Amino acid sequence: MPWIGKVQVLPEPFPNKGPLSWHPRLPMLATRGNEHDVIVHDLRECRETGTAPTPVVLCNEYQRGVRSVAWRPCAGKQIAVACNTGVCLWKFGKAPIPGFPGFAQVKEDPEAAWMVFIDLDNPASTLSWSPDGKHLAVAHECSTVLQIWDVSTRAASPVKASHKDRVLMLRWSPCGKYLWTGCCNGVFYIWDTFTWTHKKWSNPQANILDASWGPDGRAVVVCFYGRIPAVAVYLSGRSGALVAHVLPVEMPGLAEETGTSPRTCLVEAVAWDATGERLVAVMGRDHSRAGEIAIYSAKAAPVLNLSLIGFLKPQAKRLSPASERSALEFLQHSSSGSLVAHGFGGTLDVFPLIFSS
Repeated sequence: MPWIGKVQVLPEPFPNKGPLSWHPRLPMLATRGNEHDVIVHDLRECRETGTAPTPVVLCNEYQRGVRSVAWRPCAGKQIAVACNTGVCLWKFGKAPIPGFPGFAQVKEDPEAAWMVFIDLDNPASTLSWSPDGKHLAVAHECSTVLQIWDVSTRAASPVKASHKDRVLMLRWSPCGKYLWTGCCNGVFYIWDTFTWTHKKWSNPQANILDASWGPDGRAVVVCFYGRIPAVAVYLSGRSGALVAHVLPVEMPGLAEETGTSPRTCLVEAVAWDATGERLVAVMGRDHSRAGEIAIYSAKAAPVLNLSLIGFLKPQAKRLSPASERSALEFLQHSSSGSLVAHGFGGTLDVFPLIFSS
């Protein structure tokens, strides 16, 4: 059973308005602040001083209209930012000798971080790193093109067999073998990243809201705005085969909420932790606990089985427009606990969860 720690409310006036990304190894959280800013909160300051962390604001004239953020794996402290002008790659620390194209620094503290701007000839609204940090998948919600950027060459190229559907979100699997892409009208793809072949699924009476991979990369949970709130895709077979099975996910606490309407939002965000033993989900606007976060114990062999542990209640008030949705991210902080970040309507909460045997 878990012990649910005290809510850590990060300070105003740096509201979160969408994307969240935890550093792969450190309790550092990157969010979008104002329209053109990225805010980085180092929660190690909380542990050392007992006070809320002083955020670092990443902003530059190249960075306009921030849409998504993602820490680069296996690369120290680097953040990729998708924005309306392209992709900004920030690195913390003192910059090398400036002068190459796209070079920029944090104006308030030039030694805090520096940035290289990557012009992709198109806006970027979503991105996802390969687990080795060598490649970055980039797409835009108004385009059907999926681009893969090679970090070593600073070159991006479109996938040969690209989508026929506009891309809303990207999720690279932890094993690196697969890339999940969520599209409009309930369509999603899974790509084999060695052959760049794909398989397509469609749920025409639903819209995709979020997705999260299991830690071994053999299953991904997808949640919908529709009659079926969540499904899991189970992958098997050798690379290139893309043998998969799609099954509904039974989520305790939802059965009594299911109505007859085909357009029902019961789950709006989901996150699966790095051990595979816990899953959290934000209850959607049509649930009686709208905005609360359900904590589940998870077992994924042979199919995902969830047991409800309890609910977390974020501080955000559900007064924002119906089109706004929660952002949810898990950080596996240690073998006995996790940090869960939740953002909605200008409020950012961090919940420490400590699990004892």
